[in-house]
Formats: sequence, C-alpha cells, structure tokens
Amino acid sequence: MTDTIPAYGASLLLHPSRRKEYIEKNWKPSWQNKVLKSVKKLWREEYGQREVQLISAQSSPGRTVEPDEFDLIEQELDVIAHRSMGKDEFDAFINAEPILIKGSALNWWLAEPQRRTYPHLSQMAINLLSVPAMSAEAERVFSGARRQIPWSRAQLGAKMIEQLECLKHWITKEVLSNVKIEVSNSDSDGEADIAARSI
Repeated sequence: MTDTIPAYGASLLLHPSRRKEYIEKNWKPSWQNKVLKSVKKLWREEYGQREVQLISAQSSPGRTVEPDEFDLIEQELDVIAHRSMGKDEFDAFINAEPILIKGSALNWWLAEPQRRTYPHLSQMAINLLSVPAMSAEAERVFSGARRQIPWSRAQLGAKMIEQLECLKHWITKEVLSNVKIEVSNSDSDGEADIAARSI
C-alpha cells in the first residue's frame, strides 16, 4: 500500500522524531527508494510551488492583518526565511537530525516557528498529519442513526438527526462533561435548535 499511496511514508518522513533516518533504519532497502520517490513527487507536484502566506508574529489567531511596511522589511531581512528559500524545504527537513518533541507531530507543525521556517512543507505536513488513521469511528457513529430513526420517527429532519447523533457520540466519549446543553424553542422547520456553551 505504501507504494501506491504516499501518505503513510510522507507522515513518517514529516514526523520530526522520525524523518528519513527512521525509514533507512527500519525499512528494507528495496522499499526505501519507492517511498522516497513517491513522496518527493507528491511534494513537487502538490506543495513545492504552492503560494503561501507567511505567518506574521504580530498577527493573532483568527484575524488576518495586512503587513505594514515595517513587517515587509522585517520579512525581507529574516535570516531563517532566506536560509530556507535557498534549499529545498523537503530535502532539508527529512535529511536533518530527528528531534524529540512533546505532544503530537501535528501540533509541532502547527506552531509558528515551523510554519515560518518551512512555509510550504508545513502545509503538506498539516494536511497529511491531520488525516484520521481510519474512518471507521465516523462511519460507526452515523451507522447508529438507523436505530435513532425508526419508522415512528421517520419525519425527523436531517439537521435534527445530525444533532442527535453528534450529541449521543459526545456523551458516550464524555466530551460534554464541561458543556451545558440548551434546547431552545422550535425554529421555522419545527425542529428544536440545540446550542452548547462551555461552562
């Protein structure tokens, strides 16, 4: 599967504690070249030339701030940005020494220093590392909807069924332990609107 789908190999190569050294140490030599070529191809075709918006240290999350003249000069003088521009981000990262990180690889890539140092590669890493290992849980959650809507409840709308299934799953997984659920009066479709607020 790793020969046809480069996502698994890419996830190992883009993990700061694994990188190329992990594959060289743990994979058969005949497997290594194939995965390196397929991931490099994915990098070149999908991410290497993609236009990116540089992360500004002054910008706060959720708010886009247009850089002023000082910010543009600062970006121009930034040594880290220029250092990464001269090299291929992918090759520079996978050939570097693996490092020990706290938390997940996805959280590491979401941090501002990594996104500034590897503006293109961080997009690839975030896209690949945020993919769930399998869709079984989501499918299992919504396959239970048939038990939720027997023939006696056949007139429930899609919005209500979705809300009920999500709430049932959240209660089971104890996601709602610090959330107060409020059910307001019916909306125009005759369905109750469920709102959740953190306590």
